[in-house]
Amino acid sequence: MMPITSLQTWHFRNLADAELAFGPGTSLLAGENGQGKTSILEAIYCASFSKSFRTHRLEECVAHGQREMRVGCRVARGSLPCRLEVRLGLPGKELRLDDKAVGISEFLEQVSILCITADYIRIITEGPESRRRFFDGLMVQLWPSHIQALAEYRRVVRQKNALLKSGPVRPAVLEPWNRKLVQSARTLVARRLDFLRLLRETGAGEEYFSGETLEIRYVPSVGPDLLESEEAALALLEAHREREAVLQRSLYGPHLDRYELLLRGRSVRHFASSGQKRSVLMSLYFNVMELFRKEQGRLPVVMLDDVDLELDLARIRRLLEFLDGKTQLFLTTSKPEFLAGLLSAAQLFQVRSGAVINSI
Repeated sequence: MMPITSLQTWHFRNLADAELAFGPGTSLLAGENGQGKTSILEAIYCASFSKSFRTHRLEECVAHGQREMRVGCRVARGSLPCRLEVRLGLPGKELRLDDKAVGISEFLEQVSILCITADYIRIITEGPESRRRFFDGLMVQLWPSHIQALAEYRRVVRQKNALLKSGPVRPAVLEPWNRKLVQSARTLVARRLDFLRLLRETGAGEEYFSGETLEIRYVPSVGPDLLESEEAALALLEAHREREAVLQRSLYGPHLDRYELLLRGRSVRHFASSGQKRSVLMSLYFNVMELFRKEQGRLPVVMLDDVDLELDLARIRRLLEFLDGKTQLFLTTSKPEFLAGLLSAAQLFQVRSGAVINSI
């Protein structure tokens, strides 16, 4: 276990500038809605993962009327604890490790954190982009260098799309970008396939709540067999060059790949009930946690936002039995009495108006 021992915030959303200390077990953030419980979770997530789980624009985390913010956390790593900090201001975003500027991969290597919120049901209910983002985010946690592979691929797609939008493009001009796209795509597809293979090898395919087996199917827009031959993949892109020119965008590549979640061969998105979808989502998270335990030797830090909103008592009990005492756990709730008896021990933080008013 590599717990987060403290959080420091400065001009972060509605939170008071403060430092909070956490134990290695369960921290329960309690308070009425709109008081800042989720913002504290978001600050922990941002300080350790450099991103928000609520928005793609980190600028939205800057407190109203301010131009910059900082959020930091301390991580216990055996005899070598470290401090992570994210700074956002007019120069842009800066990541710091022990007060030294570092790149994103080195920053992400320090701690793994998994956040589960009620909104994450969209992983199942929304379109393919939500699932691509979800699985790529997990791969970044497991393999921090994956973020660089994603950035390189996205850069190539942007450049190719800009070229397609600029007007008629000669094949000789487009071919180098198609070649770079194929090369970057090969890396991403191989890694996505490896991730799902490892997930299956954990033996954690069992659906934890109903006993049904969850199948995760990855459907690349350009198959791995075709990507093995660079020239064959280039021939596919060339065959669709005119259509891409008309639509002015790239029509093949990992940015269009699909993940399908299936129960008994049927799409969870289209055929599962609301309760089944929540169970499938929790099962998916359980599987991922087991994968992290196998690959990293420990569970990730886990955050559960408004755990009592979307899950009934039986599901909450099953979830907490799995996690309690095995990893550091952050929970938010407006009904702390609802969780009474389900936790072996917890540090209670009462949150009001963006500040912790009491810690027990």
